[in-house]
Formats: sequence, structure tokens, C-alpha cells
Amino acid sequence: MKKESEGAILEENKKKAKKSGLKNVGFFLICAVIGMTLGIVSATLVPNMPADVGFYTIAITVFCFFIGYLLHVPIHEAGHLVFGLLTGYEFVSFRVGSLTIYKKDGRYKKANFTFPGTGGQCLMNPPEYNDGKFPSFLYNIGGVAMNLAVSVLALLAISETVSMWGNLFLVGFALAGLFTAVVNGMPRKINGFPTDGYNIVTMREDEVVNWAFWIQLRANALLTQGERPKDLPVEPFLLDAQDDLANPMNTSAYMLRYNHYLDQKEFDKAAQVLTEVTPFMDKMMPLHRNEINVEKVFLELIGDNDPAVIQELYNEELIQHVQATHNWMNKKRLAMAYEWFQRRDADKAMESYRELVDMAERYPLQGEADMERMLAEWLKDQIH
Repeated sequence: MKKESEGAILEENKKKAKKSGLKNVGFFLICAVIGMTLGIVSATLVPNMPADVGFYTIAITVFCFFIGYLLHVPIHEAGHLVFGLLTGYEFVSFRVGSLTIYKKDGRYKKANFTFPGTGGQCLMNPPEYNDGKFPSFLYNIGGVAMNLAVSVLALLAISETVSMWGNLFLVGFALAGLFTAVVNGMPRKINGFPTDGYNIVTMREDEVVNWAFWIQLRANALLTQGERPKDLPVEPFLLDAQDDLANPMNTSAYMLRYNHYLDQKEFDKAAQVLTEVTPFMDKMMPLHRNEINVEKVFLELIGDNDPAVIQELYNEELIQHVQATHNWMNKKRLAMAYEWFQRRDADKAMESYRELVDMAERYPLQGEADMERMLAEWLKDQIH
């Protein structure tokens, strides 16, 4: 039995090594293609480029491409902001990396908030939803449009009056913008995350997805302003359990029901929501699947507290997700419940409690923060 187990582990390690090797080869090929493309484009567009383009020059251009890509993240989000404002949206929050600027009670505030899989995000409060419609196309396409516009300006700025290195930067910056526009404009998912193009296409094809997108934006705006999940007008927010709950927008909208019940400590109803989404989990984006499992672990901890169930749910994937989203308040709630109900470590549980309370003061979604504080106080009362 031991030999079979060791053999399985070795086989699994070989598969992982092979997969890692393929990823490295793929990354190398992508870099090589980018380098060749930049070299050819640079030689074509830069007027003061020497005839013999060397490796050093190409390397500098590739470096400019990656710097340009980083710069195009806030440019992309600014596009959503500008086109949103032009179509009646109101500013809610703007994030680049972990730096988040949000508006509450008419004042702009700063917070640190990470969202795995995204480099930035611009969230706005949409206009009213009337007769199954609201302006969404320009808001969604705004990021791509801004990347393209700025890239064209960069290409037009290339001239003999600019130094060769300045021109190389403009080339790398412009191509990075074109790359960003294409990636975000194509109707597809990247690591489960829907692109702007995917949102545009699915919202036009499916009225439920269109409704769910509006729900997410409106709920986020209300939560940022301090509305509690239990106080949201949840009835019109509800989707049918028969809808495609694997769609990222539908999943987010449907999970509003979970927080609505959780905020009232109606744990049985909250668990029912998780049961209803479970058949769709295999097709969900990893972020949503892991977040649902986080809540399943929490409800198990405060309920039956079965170690076997918790161990099955709390696998390596979930551990990595919890680490990546450590600055989300529900992870402190999870840690608090785990340390007490599983390990009976009151000191560790209270440490997580203090971290949660401290985090609540600067959490962008104030309504959600108030819910988490309430649940933390309830958990604190369980510790003895």
C-alpha cells in the first residue's frame, strides 16, 4: 500500500514537473515572439534606428513593452471611468494593483485591496434599469477604446526629432496598448475572468446576464456607501436557480442572497443558497468556486464541525486562495472560526478578531465590513 502511494506521488510530481516545463517553454516562446515583433516593428517605424538592430536594442524595446503594459492598466481603467461618466454612471471606486480610491459620503478615501487575477478595476454606479435596458456598451468598451486611442497617439509621436530610445519606448508602449486592447476586447475568459468583450457579447445575448451585471454594479455602490447586505433591496436582485449560475456575473448576483441571509445570521437559508449553486461549481471561475468553498467551510465550522468535511473542502487550492485574498474580511472571519471551533485556540481566534476589527476601519465595502464586524462579535461570544 505504501509503495502504491509513493508511486502515485511520484507520478503526480512528474506530471507537475512536465506541466511546469511546458509553461516555461510557452513563456519563452511568447517572449521570443514579442521580441521578434518589436524588433521588426522598431526597425520599420523608428526613423533613426541603425540598420543592424542588435540584441541589446531589442531587449530595451521588450523592456519598454512590459513597462508600457503596466502603464496601460490605469489607462484602461481610466477609459471605463471616462466612458462611464459620459453615459450617466457615478464614480464608486478606482483600483490599480492594491491601491484603491473610493468615494463615500462625498469624500474620496484610500484603501489597500487586492483582487487576484486583475491588475485594476473601475467600479461605478449605473443609471437606472428601465425596460430591460441600461447603457452598458460604452462603459464596457471604454477601457479598450482608451488603450487604442493612447497607442495611436504614441505611434503618431514617433519622429526623427525624438531620440532613438524615446522612439523605442513609444513603439513598446504603443504595442503594449494594442496588446491590452486585443486581449480585453476578445470575447473570452482568462483564468475564468470574463473580458470586456465577453461581457459585451453575453450581455447582448442573455437578458439575465445583462440584469446580473447591473445588479453587481448597483449592489457594490450601495455596499460602498454603507448599506448592509441584509438591507439591500434583495427581492429584485434575486435570480432564478435554473439560470446559468456558472456565468461569472450570474454567480456574483446570486451570491448576494447568501450575504443577505448571512447578515441576519439565518445560517440555514445561507447554506441553502450554497447548495443551490453547488451543481454549477465545476464550471465556475476559480475565484467564485473558492469563495463558495470558503463559506462552506465557515458554515461547517459553526455547524456540525465535521473534521472530514472541513479537510476535504480546505484543500491546497483553497489554502492558496485564502493566502492570496488575506486582506478580504471574510478570511479573518474564517480564521477566527477555524482557530476556535477546530483548534480550540482562543488566543489565535482573538488575534484574528482584532485583525478583522482593524481592517474594517479602512475596508472599501463599508456595508460588508459592518456585517463582518457583527459576525465577528457573534463568534467572539462563542469563545470561552
